[in-house]
Amino acid sequence: MNLTSTKYFAKRLFSNAAYLSGIIHRRRSKPGLLILMFHKINDKPDTLPLTLKTNIFEELILDIKKYNDIIPIESITADQKGILQSNGLKVALTFDDGYLDNYTNAYSILNKHKIPATIYLSTDHIDGKRVFWYEQISHAILMSEQSTLTLDDIGYGNQSLGSLFERKNTLYRLNATLKDLKEDQRSKIASIILERSGAADTFESSKMLDWDVIRKMNKSGINFGSHTITHPILSKEAKTRIVHEVRESKLKIERELGEPIISFAYPNGTLADFNDTVIDIVKNAGYLNACTTINGINHIDTPMHTLYRINISNEICTKRDGSFDDRHFWARALNLF
Repeated sequence: MNLTSTKYFAKRLFSNAAYLSGIIHRRRSKPGLLILMFHKINDKPDTLPLTLKTNIFEELILDIKKYNDIIPIESITADQKGILQSNGLKVALTFDDGYLDNYTNAYSILNKHKIPATIYLSTDHIDGKRVFWYEQISHAILMSEQSTLTLDDIGYGNQSLGSLFERKNTLYRLNATLKDLKEDQRSKIASIILERSGAADTFESSKMLDWDVIRKMNKSGINFGSHTITHPILSKEAKTRIVHEVRESKLKIERELGEPIISFAYPNGTLADFNDTVIDIVKNAGYLNACTTINGINHIDTPMHTLYRINISNEICTKRDGSFDDRHFWARALNLF
């Protein structure tokens, strides 16, 4: 048994023990807010943990609904924090970026079960002006027919593209490195890498929502929030750029939907990706809450502009046979390990 398999079975054993001992049930019964973060809902394979299968998404929704109230993230503000002290864990569903499959696959499920949700839009991606840099990198590394990708002249060395294992390591390494750059520079490097991989001709970016579909979803009860204009890591950008990204994305969505936008999600969202300056800009722009990607349960004392969320993907929710792993989902969602 290799290390990956050992970790897989160890986590599942722990999850089963937590369920059978009653820990999961007790944690699920305590007051607080669990915010789930989705990206793509479809049945395609995904190298990065950004995708959840459509049938697993529905099973997850039904499982949560059996035990916990699902509420819109917009109902959590400084004036309405009392809900975080009421009986039982509340759950909010959020989607980042604005992928088309949020409509084609997730929307009908949410509608059928009358579940509220919020989609955070990166507005330039919705307008089709820009593609996500990480998709360019993923395609370049995984689809190149080269055995080595030469990037030493731009400061990124010669990257091995031998086995699938080596390609995945190269992909994770480049992703981590490029996150330290400003958005414009990162996008430029990603384009160079895609071109040099020889796979540019076969690259297709993910299909995104358009404003007609967004308006249709909004009229049926789906909420929308801001995820900036170009999806930069805000802590890396100059203050003027941060203000522009935070304010103008809000104004764009408000113009399209004709209603106030009060919720924001920090791109990437780890502790390194925002700071006090960014938080102040978000507050001053008129957002009443903002989400990170830091794992945790939100309580009455959690600051409204640094709410915790957990990323939900097949990795967390799915057993190796493809079925829904409710015990592992709850163990991870409740931050038991």
